[in-house]
Amino acid sequence: RALALVPPRVAYCLGENEVTLLQGHAKRHLQHFWPVAHLQFSASGHRLLAAGLGGAVVWDLSSRLPPRELRPGSPAELRSVAIFPDGARVVALDSLWNATIWFASSGQVQRSWQLREAHRSVVVLHGGERVLTGVGGEHITTWSAAGGGLLQHLWHPGEHVGALVLSTCGRK
Repeated sequence: RALALVPPRVAYCLGENEVTLLQGHAKRHLQHFWPVAHLQFSASGHRLLAAGLGGAVVWDLSSRLPPRELRPGSPAELRSVAIFPDGARVVALDSLWNATIWFASSGQVQRSWQLREAHRSVVVLHGGERVLTGVGGEHITTWSAAGGGLLQHLWHPGEHVGALVLSTCGRK
């Protein structure tokens, strides 16, 4: 089950592999290839990202282009995904401790880098310049989206990072 909202659009998934898109009174069904665990719109609402353990799919909602599949280059499972505010790229964390950035329109990998441990949550900051990951324990890490370099590591003893969440526009 997953839900995403960018007014006037709402997307939800109640079943295994069908995403329902609502806009006003119009309803559209989008097929997905594996169970959906995560849905997110780009800030403009023109692209919709759906992800599950097998990979991710990006729909360009402003055109009738076929959806673009994004799959890890290894047998790894995707653990967390986020779409950049402009909708042009997607970042994902996988079960083998990799972070990968794809171009949403082509499905080509822009860059990939190895993480130091298993990160469980990802969001995109600062207009797409930074990627923030949470380890699921007491750590939050900021990375450069341009090169994958470590920018800042925050440690919060005694606090558990379960998930990282930003507003849809990626500013808060």
